[in-house]
Amino acid sequence: MATKKIPEFPITPEQVAEFKRLLPIWVELLNLGDWRITFTRKRPIANHAHVEIFDDDRLARISIGRDWGSNPPSEFELEDTLVHELLHVKVFDLAKSAEKHNAETVNALEHAVIIPLSKTLVRLRNQK
Repeated sequence: MATKKIPEFPITPEQVAEFKRLLPIWVELLNLGDWRITFTRKRPIANHAHVEIFDDDRLARISIGRDWGSNPPSEFELEDTLVHELLHVKVFDLAKSAEKHNAETVNALEHAVIIPLSKTLVRLRNQK
């Protein structure tokens, strides 16, 4: 019987609470009011976070994972993870229409926009 691996840096209840606190802030900042965006308890195993999109209902369910891997996250990384997932919702309609051509290429191009944009937005929001 395989032993269950204990994560080196598990996602804490405090981090989950912060993720949930930031959710409505970023929904408003990203102008996602035409979507119903909810937080779900379903915890992805292989990702820091995950968004599941139901386009017919304009519904997105966001969840935070179980661990951070080999490094603990900073406050920036926690917020960046949330913004990253919300940007998938923001570009969903564009990606869906482009997907007819080549889904793998669209996914790569989507991440080429989302990764630097999420980092920039979080830095801008946290400037005082």
